[in-house]
Amino acid sequence: MEAGAIVDAIGGELQSTPLHWATRQGHLAMVVFLMKEGADPSLRDGEGCSAIHLAAQFGFTNIVAYFLDRKSV
Repeated sequence: MEAGAIVDAIGGELQSTPLHWATRQGHLAMVVFLMKEGADPSLRDGEGCSAIHLAAQFGFTNIVAYFLDRKSV
């Protein structure tokens, strides 16, 4: 981030942001980091899913709880 990375950059086959990828992989620490850096959890990937949708779909209840606690839905 210090080098100027764009926190909500979209890329990859699924047209996802780094927050989507971190959520999809269940990396809570990275989700927290990205959110602190200003990631927008309401953005939708190429399949129409927001980060909380992905967390629920893949069964990452700790990440779902984090988003709900942050009122990021």
